[in-house]
Amino acid sequence: MKGKEVLRTLAKKYYGLYLPVEKGMSQSPWYRKYVLAGKPENTEELPGFTGSEQDEIFLFSTPAGEVEVIYLERREDFELFLQKLAYRCEPEPIRPDVGAMMISGVINWEKIESHKRKYLEKRNLDWKEEFRRFTSRPENFKDRVLILSGGPYSNYPAQKAGYTPEEWKKISIDIRMYHECTHYVCRNRWPEKKETVLDEVLADAVGLLGATGRYDRRLALEFLGVAEDGTYTGGRLGAYVSEDELPQRAAYALEISKKIENICKSEEKAGSDPFSITEAFYRTL
Repeated sequence: MKGKEVLRTLAKKYYGLYLPVEKGMSQSPWYRKYVLAGKPENTEELPGFTGSEQDEIFLFSTPAGEVEVIYLERREDFELFLQKLAYRCEPEPIRPDVGAMMISGVINWEKIESHKRKYLEKRNLDWKEEFRRFTSRPENFKDRVLILSGGPYSNYPAQKAGYTPEEWKKISIDIRMYHECTHYVCRNRWPEKKETVLDEVLADAVGLLGATGRYDRRLALEFLGVAEDGTYTGGRLGAYVSEDELPQRAAYALEISKKIENICKSEEKAGSDPFSITEAFYRTL
């Protein structure tokens, strides 16, 4: 699906999109009524959103299953979407280098209402009890939402990346999609091996492979703000680790990037299946 109707279609599932972003909204009667009780009053307005003909919803296949991807063209719409769904309608600042997010645990009222209709059609009457049973299993009614924006990846300029602005915009969207889906795949297949710096370097590698067909280690390190000698120069890495840990973690990021580069050179399938390097990488740990 593509166009300005994307946001309105999403609001039919995620009622928080009907609410404004205001301090204290997550604790308000309105939030409880719309999001938690599923009883929206005004479904005509989507406060703050503009929408774009370039907005899109599509499915993307990964080794861990299909993921529904939402792309919002306008940066303002992207940030507002995060505030409404990830931060429960609170005015949480969104860092400029954040261009994608996988949001878990989003209540999908369309799923609940669909189940209710089927339940009542069978002449069952105790919906209250069935509602408790149905919502006791999060997988029945909660979604994992992948949202992408259209700005430069990691807020990194197109000229420095070696591309035209239009080329870099398209590549950035693909990097984000593969990056976030890599986190999803890794948590699904290797949940015990979660480690922030490792996860970010590996996800960027899959992102670059998926978007450009090759792993540019220099570019990957610059996304994080890590120099070739392993020092931190200011970048995304600072958002994941404390200041006193930066020297050690920057050196670790460099080490991982070299290991990934070697894997990419030896993995014949890396070009056709970017996710293949995740399994090859975890075999080395």
